[in-house]
Amino acid sequence: MAIENIRDDSGQVRVGVFDSAAAFPKHAVQGKSVPASERDSSGIVRIRFAGLPAGTYAVSAIHDRDANGKLTTNLVGMPTEPYGFSRQGRAMFGPPAFEEAAFSLPAEGAAVSIGTK
Repeated sequence: MAIENIRDDSGQVRVGVFDSAAAFPKHAVQGKSVPASERDSSGIVRIRFAGLPAGTYAVSAIHDRDANGKLTTNLVGMPTEPYGFSRQGRAMFGPPAFEEAAFSLPAEGAAVSIGTK
């Protein structure tokens, strides 16, 4: 998995993999966190997930710059840290629906890219 647009070395890049609309985006079946300083020269952090069976999944990512373990928001609830979803899923208020971020993972695996904004 490639998390793109990581612009600085602060904090962590946190990624969650979700297998249902009921779980998305709060209860990941797998999650990983890596230091943002592991980004390459083009601002990409690469994370590998193993052991996921074929199926339908959605992924969320945040650049947790302050390393507080969550997406920081302002007083009205708008994110102040970069975030993104698989399939570049977006919603006007809050995260996209699972179906907007979902993709099919074949048994042999797949490469997924997420751009943070």
